[in-house]
Amino acid sequence: MEDLKNTQEMTLVAEAYTRYRTLLVAYANKRTRNLADAEDVVQEAFIKIINMGDMVYAATIRNLAFTTVQNLLIDRLRRRVVVSEVHSYIYDIQPEFTEETESAIHANSLLQAEYAWTKTLPEACRKVYCMNRFEELTAEEISKELHISRRTVEAQIQKGRRRVRPYLKAVGGF
Repeated sequence: MEDLKNTQEMTLVAEAYTRYRTLLVAYANKRTRNLADAEDVVQEAFIKIINMGDMVYAATIRNLAFTTVQNLLIDRLRRRVVVSEVHSYIYDIQPEFTEETESAIHANSLLQAEYAWTKTLPEACRKVYCMNRFEELTAEEISKELHISRRTVEAQIQKGRRRVRPYLKAVGGF
């Protein structure tokens, strides 16, 4: 008995597909303006109708087909809007991310150039400059660690900065 019912449902859906396919494709094409998409929507609608089983009746299959196509079209439109919003968000954020990445790479290369240039400084100046610049120690901390006056440390830091700045300007384009 169940097989007979399934056969009748399949026959009903097949007849509806044959009878309403052209109208449904025209309906979907009017909204999508793309014949291939319209045909895909109609086929997807009939697959959904086949899977509905007991809900399919001869008296309502036409309305069911049009409603299913309409709902699928709305779903596709919503999906396009979401995809468009995601693409817009990515497009808006991408330059910011790219600029941050480029800035980080540029800053890192300048830091490496600065560190390499410090090797040209006199020994005492280099030691004080590197402790201040790379180890982030204050003049007071450096003076205690090296057992020299704070004023000497400040003078060495200034001397190192005066020698490194022109090089960094030339290398970094600042």
